[in-house]
Amino acid sequence: MIFLLATANICLSQSIEDIKDSRDYLWGYAEAENLPQANKLALDDLISQVSVQVESEFVNILEENRDGEQHNLEEYTRVVIKTYAQASLQGYQRIVDEKRNSTRVLLYLKKDDLTKIFAERKMRIFDYTANAVKAERSLAIGDALRNYYYALILLRSHPEMNSIRYLFPDSVNAALLVAIPQRMDAILRGIVFNLEDIDEYPDQNRKDLILSITCDGQPVQNLDYRYFNGFDYSVIESASDGRGVLELVGEQSRTEDRVRIFVEYEYENMIGSDPELKNVKTSTIPPPFFACSEKWVQVAGKLGGWEAETGNSKQETRNSMGEVGNYTEVVEGIIASIRSGQFEDVRSHFTIEGYNMFDTLIRMGNVKVLPVSDSLKIIRLNDETMVRSVPMRFSYQNNQRQFVENVVFFFNNENKISALSFGLGDKAVSDIISQSERWGTREEKYQLIRFMENYKTAYCMKRLDYIESIFADNALIIVGRVLKEAEPIDNMYLNLGNDHVRYVKYNKETYIKNLRANFARNEFVNIHFEDNKVLRKSGDDKIYGIQIAQHYYSSTYSDFGYLFLMIDLNDSLNPKIYVRTWQPQKNPDGSIYGLEDFYF
Repeated sequence: MIFLLATANICLSQSIEDIKDSRDYLWGYAEAENLPQANKLALDDLISQVSVQVESEFVNILEENRDGEQHNLEEYTRVVIKTYAQASLQGYQRIVDEKRNSTRVLLYLKKDDLTKIFAERKMRIFDYTANAVKAERSLAIGDALRNYYYALILLRSHPEMNSIRYLFPDSVNAALLVAIPQRMDAILRGIVFNLEDIDEYPDQNRKDLILSITCDGQPVQNLDYRYFNGFDYSVIESASDGRGVLELVGEQSRTEDRVRIFVEYEYENMIGSDPELKNVKTSTIPPPFFACSEKWVQVAGKLGGWEAETGNSKQETRNSMGEVGNYTEVVEGIIASIRSGQFEDVRSHFTIEGYNMFDTLIRMGNVKVLPVSDSLKIIRLNDETMVRSVPMRFSYQNNQRQFVENVVFFFNNENKISALSFGLGDKAVSDIISQSERWGTREEKYQLIRFMENYKTAYCMKRLDYIESIFADNALIIVGRVLKEAEPIDNMYLNLGNDHVRYVKYNKETYIKNLRANFARNEFVNIHFEDNKVLRKSGDDKIYGIQIAQHYYSSTYSDFGYLFLMIDLNDSLNPKIYVRTWQPQKNPDGSIYGLEDFYF
């Protein structure tokens, strides 16, 4: 067991007997052959004393679980309190009495300070709840469900679970133990899967059902789900911007009239990025199952039956791609080439670099183009035209997750496709575009959007050349709570204002070398931005600070953390990252690194 002592000292003013005789303290005592063993036994004893104080609060949890595994209230409460000892049980002091053949240890804390032990977890409950509320309002439904569920897990391990309240944006001050399940239930009930199109592959004995996914009538920005494919449950499908896929093979592709879907809300695959949460989840009784997470998609009778003309055939009936300047027809021709696997006919529409990116995109995984439900958006920006957005699904042989990404095509002033990127979600784009003119011009807003999309795409496509080009040679990089710094750039960084940050010089070449090795050992890399906040430094300089909640997935590793990028877009053709920070959790005050932490 790993734990931290708030203080670890021999108390000279009070003896072991004084503390044990006092009614002001909770204490744990042990005598053993050595200090580590005595300390462990004393901590177990202290946990027992704390458990006695709070065990009545967990009666309802056990009663709720009466049909499941049987638990003794005293033993279960000890299990719950141990999760605090392993995470952040603080506030106690220690008295050590060394003898010739034994060591006595007393751990103690004031009874009045008992609530302080649980304060940090309460703040984490509020943090997850706040993230869930923000995600729900942004229609990032997958993120909302995950954060609500994580908050509920921690809440059910808190002795004050019945009294902890939260002020929601609609001014409702509600008890979280009731409000969180209600909100999750409302979200899950509001999720609807509708069959939008059918792609048939007779030679593969397979059909793909193309879905529109909404919550309360609005397209979800993200959502994870599984479905029963006739033999087993599928890998996790990650929907984006209201689009998803069900892949049916064999007998089911011919006979099934409806398909069973389970909306993901537990996110077991991501819980490991939070050790405290994982410990609580594995040690305690989980929340009840949300039955409304089960959905059905009706197939029979939809779209005129199974023989409906599919999006696949519609695209492939186009015999002419039109003139190069007709961006929509060019992109539709590329979509047809991906479906047919014939790429030579579209090579002429790319620059050399653009086609290399297209080739990388196709080789990233088993790529499937989803039907484009709305008209493609064509946006002119200086000498460049972007065509947004073509939804594509990527699957990998050795991975238990499949992704939907919206691909953006960039045409240069010669009407050649010079680049591709994975687009931000519609909500994230809208949040930036809706900023005032004082915040930035239309061109500056789209420059920022493109930079963020290129950043994400570079990691997914393993574009080391691009990543190397956008990092300043002497950029600051903060990993966790450690600051790694090169020499200041033109006095840009005068003071970080934090005496506790450790400064270590970092070599950019080493960073790229390590990144190259990471890319080589991973079949795929995928980045999902859960939330983003963009600020601009006051003045004429185009210095932006981007705060992002980032999920990182690869075939060998995944994590979640908070990313901050400070970028310079004064030269739009050569943007630079001057600061990149990543931290696994927010700071104690709920903040993450931002522009205010750096002086100019």
